[in-house]
Amino acid sequence: MEIVVLTVPDCPHAPLLEEHLSRAMADVGLDGPIVRRTVNSAEDARLRGMRGSPTLLVDGVDPFAVAGMPVSVSCRVQKVPSVAALRQVLRRKSASGDPIPGQQVTVHASSTT
Repeated sequence: MEIVVLTVPDCPHAPLLEEHLSRAMADVGLDGPIVRRTVNSAEDARLRGMRGSPTLLVDGVDPFAVAGMPVSVSCRVQKVPSVAALRQVLRRKSASGDPIPGQQVTVHASSTT
């Protein structure tokens, strides 16, 4: 399972998301890495599928995206997901291996890490 956190530089909400995510991962027995990527431009946000900072992607899907939410380099409108909400997403994904509900992100070949 690939877990990616996309943020703008100095996002004030990123540390809380990473804390919640680390706790949720420990609770469900996942010990893989959290990939952190900084998004510096609207083009990079579009290529990566960032819908506000921070954006969580689990296997390329934003499980907390709302339908019609635009790609953005701004702060995310929704609050940081709770540990319980993150646990639910991670358990569902690790138990089934099936895609999780959310907005699929298509990363274009020209994007960089």
